[in-house]
Amino acid sequence: MKKRNKIILIILLVGIAGFFGFQKLAILEINNAVFKVVPEKEGILEEIPFVNLKISSNDRQLNANFLITSKGAPSVFICTGNAEALYEWKEIQVYLKSKGFSSFVFSYSGFGSSTGSPSIENLNQDILAAYKQYIQLTPESSERIALSHSLGSGPLLEMANKLIPAPSKLLVHAPFSSIREEAIASGDLPSSLSFLFPDVWNNMENASKTSLPLFLVHSRADNRLPFTNSEKIFKNAGNNAQLLLIDNYGHNAIYQNVNDDFMIPILNFINN
Repeated sequence: MKKRNKIILIILLVGIAGFFGFQKLAILEINNAVFKVVPEKEGILEEIPFVNLKISSNDRQLNANFLITSKGAPSVFICTGNAEALYEWKEIQVYLKSKGFSSFVFSYSGFGSSTGSPSIENLNQDILAAYKQYIQLTPESSERIALSHSLGSGPLLEMANKLIPAPSKLLVHAPFSSIREEAIASGDLPSSLSFLFPDVWNNMENASKTSLPLFLVHSRADNRLPFTNSEKIFKNAGNNAQLLLIDNYGHNAIYQNVNDDFMIPILNFINN
């Protein structure tokens, strides 16, 4: 009997080791499937006094742009989307300045001119490192808003409760409901094995874990990530969440359609 129990125990341990080994491979597969990086571009809006910063995130160096309006101005901490770099966000930073906001944008590990490689773990660490720098730059800011676009919703909502001091609001634009669901929907991960893949960056679950005011914004015309993703998050979030659905704008409108028609309804939404 003792020998039989020992054999069963060995089988279980091997099975558990195999499972966790597969999970590590699955996370690696998610990392390989999800992240798309582009190089930084220079020479855009050179006349604007952006402060370029290098931020340490473990052994990596993150590139960031800070644009200040005034010491006491409200400010926005921006977590960008996939396949994006700082140059694409300069126009929205200039627009926010015209509306009285300072802004801080950074590139994740491996994105733009930042060093290292993108991964779920690295981006979670990057959020905390960048936010710490942002806080140091805005000691007198009257209000701090953490904004994410698309991919950025994952690490932002995952780490929201670890942002110290906490932002006054979370503004989440065009998010996915869960990175696993998104990877399966896009065909990057096989649905037949979905139950074996770790459910990292589950925005529905993470939204329910934060008490910070959560403002979800999504376009009904978004063909990249359908607005139903935001509806799922809103349904699972607590009473602190609000949802604004807009029309006629594509997935990347937040930095590609920088105008009052698009932005004023969003600014009014988060200020009501």
